[in-house]
Amino acid sequence: MKHTKPITEALLVCALLTAGCVSENTDFSLPVAQEGTTGSLSLSAMTLDVVADAEIVPSSTRAVTTEDFTVDLLDDAQQVVRTFRYGDKPADPIEMEVGSYTLRASSGTPEAAAWESPAYSGSQDFAIAKLQTTELGAVVCRLSNVKVTVTYAADLLDLLGPGTVAEVAVDDRTLAFGLDERRAGYFSAAEGGSTLTMHLTGTLDGEPLDMTSRIEGAKAGQWRKIHVAVAHTSEGKAKIVVTVETWTLDEQITVDIDPMEEVIPNQPGGDAPAIEWPGHDLSEPFQLRASMFDEGVCTEPFAFTVAIPNAAAHFRVEIGSTNESFIADLEKTGIPTAFDLCEPGDAATLLSAMGFPVGDRVKGQTEVGFDLTTQMPLLYNFEGTHTFRFAVTDAKELTTEQALTILVDYASETDEGPTIVWAGGYDFDTRYDVVADLTVNIEVAAPAGIKGFTVDIVSDTLTPEELQSAGLSDHIDLVNPGEMEVYLHSFGFPTGDAVRDQAEVGFDITDLVQRMLAHIGSGDSDFTLTVTDNHDAQTVRTLMLRVL
Repeated sequence: MKHTKPITEALLVCALLTAGCVSENTDFSLPVAQEGTTGSLSLSAMTLDVVADAEIVPSSTRAVTTEDFTVDLLDDAQQVVRTFRYGDKPADPIEMEVGSYTLRASSGTPEAAAWESPAYSGSQDFAIAKLQTTELGAVVCRLSNVKVTVTYAADLLDLLGPGTVAEVAVDDRTLAFGLDERRAGYFSAAEGGSTLTMHLTGTLDGEPLDMTSRIEGAKAGQWRKIHVAVAHTSEGKAKIVVTVETWTLDEQITVDIDPMEEVIPNQPGGDAPAIEWPGHDLSEPFQLRASMFDEGVCTEPFAFTVAIPNAAAHFRVEIGSTNESFIADLEKTGIPTAFDLCEPGDAATLLSAMGFPVGDRVKGQTEVGFDLTTQMPLLYNFEGTHTFRFAVTDAKELTTEQALTILVDYASETDEGPTIVWAGGYDFDTRYDVVADLTVNIEVAAPAGIKGFTVDIVSDTLTPEELQSAGLSDHIDLVNPGEMEVYLHSFGFPTGDAVRDQAEVGFDITDLVQRMLAHIGSGDSDFTLTVTDNHDAQTVRTLMLRVL
């Protein structure tokens, strides 16, 4: 699920107030702006919240001091128009010219490689509307470098010699982690991702040890937790197993905990457990909505599958929530917030009632399924962000971790998301022949305002070359059309501000259909319309056409 992100619904623009030199004969009052040319930006309610160790730490309780963060206001050309220290942010509204802007906050430039030196940054796009005051709220700052920690299994430490060291490099930036090193290393990373390498040297059970593990795609905003363990082969020999747990902190979100990705097994042939929610992406928070219930029954399946090729040894679950009442309700009913399904103890009956398998239905199994659908009506009673963290360890000590993050946000349910209608009684997902009287008149409604509107073309005959000759491509972004804008207008598409933040948009592309499809040969052509509103609710509809 796409997590809800901080969104400024009103358009704003920033401009610096100017004042001349003051003298006895000078009127030093601020100049009066021409009516309709400026608006104002209020930062009185603005806070800087910091994503630290996978949690968004609110300004009121943050462990990271933000008073010295630098705040820049940038225009639509990304030129800085004003800079100030966050602790000195203006108390009064700032008068600014109408236009689009970005507020950028940062703690400083990330060091190439250093111990305990996190850097944070965040931004918020906004625009100024004429004669209106726009207020900015929470701006989330996230990690600007890669955080790396190295830990060792207790039984492995007994086998490693005192001179053993793990040299961790992100591209060419290196830090050496000794066996007793508990500090986190912080590395700068390339924009497109870097290669993380761990070179472990020393001795293992008295024998020379020299091994290397590599992972691609290390990015700023991630915490790479490297764990080194020992496994024993059938011959009784010890071998090193390296796993990397990746906490992804590189997206601005309003939930308290960002879901973590799978643990990556780096030992060849590892066959680590796999946790899946069919039809969903567990790396994305999922919003639970009232429309998903029919007479109190959840119609959205919350059924999960777990494959454990080497048989399950442990299946740990931790339940967390930003709503203390939800946790208190669990405790009142006797449901623990942390448990092992392989060894459930006294909680076995309650966990079974929740939809979890327990005991021998998990331990030693290579396939496990569980269904939490019946728990969703209860969960929906508690507004906030709820997390179920799953950690499955197999008999070879390979571990995979995933998190199910569920958002309950009543305020964002004032509408059911965008609607897309094909006027004239036509149905989406039904293929229509392109005939003389076919009309394609689209009506879109998005009460929360349109954030994104794209058109993707998949066609037997409208090849990328054909589209390019008409000034188009097979992926069209109506909010940010770029060089295609003039061509899109000629075919009847609205673009830019005629789409962005609009509650209703209508357009007629009959001319496009008749002219471009009817004259280039027979075949099928699909136009997929994707509309996302300012609450991140998304609707997808596909026009399916055929030229005979």
